[in-house]
Amino acid sequence: MYNYRWIIERIDGFPEKNGLQNVIATVSWELEIRDTEDHSIHYIRESTELGNPTPENFVDYLELSQDDILN
Repeated sequence: MYNYRWIIERIDGFPEKNGLQNVIATVSWELEIRDTEDHSIHYIRESTELGNPTPENFVDYLELSQDDILN
């Protein structure tokens, strides 16, 4: 069995883009994977570039929690 833990390590963005304020461009994250049988721990570290937001799906990054970003 495995236990997973996601961590946001860094968020990069723009103060303004396409007329929107505080826009996230890139999310750097880590996934920690713990094997409960052999007690090993593995890590995956990546960055995800986000596309251009539209006014319909945009949320100011100052209003986002870690859970919002991971979901």
